[in-house]
Amino acid sequence: MISVIIPTYNPSIKRLNQTLDGLKQQSLNSRYWESIIIDNNSNNGFNKNLNLSELSNAKIIFKPKQGLTFARLKGIAEAQNDIIIMVDDDNILDSHYLEKIKYIY
Repeated sequence: MISVIIPTYNPSIKRLNQTLDGLKQQSLNSRYWESIIIDNNSNNGFNKNLNLSELSNAKIIFKPKQGLTFARLKGIAEAQNDIIIMVDDDNILDSHYLEKIKYIY
């Protein structure tokens, strides 16, 4: 139903983990949404420090061509759902955000 796309390039691990914690707190059951992290050719090894175990619907996709547009387009191509939410790697969604989106659509 919903694909959450998070493009990132050499993110702050602390901020990205806060963004992911916000997704872990979503009131909408995870069977209705997926999260896709687009690694836009990072070189800081951030993906080795992420704990995605509580996000069973999360995956990291590598996009070597740098640029936000390229990362977003890669996320859209990888998305399995009709509703696409773009989230920056330093944004924290309200715990009811995805549930409200599902209700609207």
